[in-house]
Amino acid sequence: MDFLVYIVAIAAIIGVIIYKRKNRIGTPTTKPDVKEGGDITIDDRFNISKKSEEEQLNALLDKIAKRGINSLSKLEKERLDYLSKKLN
Repeated sequence: MDFLVYIVAIAAIIGVIIYKRKNRIGTPTTKPDVKEGGDITIDDRFNISKKSEEEQLNALLDKIAKRGINSLSKLEKERLDYLSKKLN
């Protein structure tokens, strides 16, 4: 029964993320503003980190869409769980 709850939760998370991804299509991407001297602000670091995590999550979701959830390794499943909780 716990496994079924886990699968339903993952499916719901995937549905929300796919919905969010579809609504972002066509959104222009911008580079972070860098102050003179090449210093990156704390906000820039946060945005870069968040974008990287979103890209990692998207890669995992793409793999699930192509090959199924059973194609993920244990580490990938743990990363998927972590990122889906953090980004939502």
